[in-house]
Amino acid sequence: MVADSVHADDLNALCDSQLAGSQFECVLLALHLDRKVYGWDRNGGWRVIADPEAHEREQHREQMKDLLFKRIPTDFRQRSQ
Repeated sequence: MVADSVHADDLNALCDSQLAGSQFECVLLALHLDRKVYGWDRNGGWRVIADPEAHEREQHREQMKDLLFKRIPTDFRQRSQ
């Protein structure tokens, strides 16, 4: 799995039923590719319980969106005139 593309819904789809049928009461998953920590329990399923880099990731997404959909097309249009 690629850490940035893992979501709680994916974990629920992949392994919630196996965990629900197990003897575990809770599980933690820490992916060392980023700093997210996912938690699972019988009542709530999988969820993100720590994501200290969320703000920086969102800033990066917004910057890339601005670059790809505003700045590059504007520059291209200006050069094409």
